Amino acid sequence: MKDQHKGIRLTVHFSAKDPSGSTGTVPDELALPAGTYRDEKGFVTYWQSDMADALTY
Repeated sequence: MKDQHKGIRLTVHFSAKDPSGSTGTVPDELALPAGTYRDEKGFVTYWQSDMADALTY
């Protein structure tokens, strides 16, 4: 697809429990599985502790 790009790595930044900003920890960089693609339509939601709940978004 035109708007998709191959994803190689994902950087995860950690925030404080209250919305005051970063925890001050170094972001973690994860290798993505082969064949992972991304586009510019992604967005961040709050953490879901259950996979079924997370997949509804």
